[in-house]
Amino acid sequence: MLSALSLYAAIDLGSNSFHMLVVREVSGSIQIVERIKRKLRLAAGLDKNNHLSIEAMTRGWECLKLFPEQLQDIPSEQIRVVATATLRLAANAAEFLFTFTAQQILGCPVNVISGEEEAR
Repeated sequence: MLSALSLYAAIDLGSNSFHMLVVREVSGSIQIVERIKRKLRLAAGLDKNNHLSIEAMTRGWECLKLFPEQLQDIPSEQIRVVATATLRLAANAAEFLFTFTAQQILGCPVNVISGEEEAR
């Protein structure tokens, strides 16, 4: 069994796909434990007023439901969830991220990062 203290997770809520990567540290090196990538085209759900459609949000929530089982043994301080361009632009991003949703499904905070941090 893997030690929870050696596990880390990164989740990227991107414009075209959502990615989750779980790794463990072993003797100073990183080994991939789990990788999930789903193309869901979140950005396609933005209208001309930058409102994210309920259909796009639902696709996103359904995708996020694939992740919690892999996260359950990882300490929350070792999980990083970031949202990028589409959720920076969406006028109703809070509805997707906080009202029902992404944060509740994942059980950890979601950080909407700047374009500069995303590029880094």
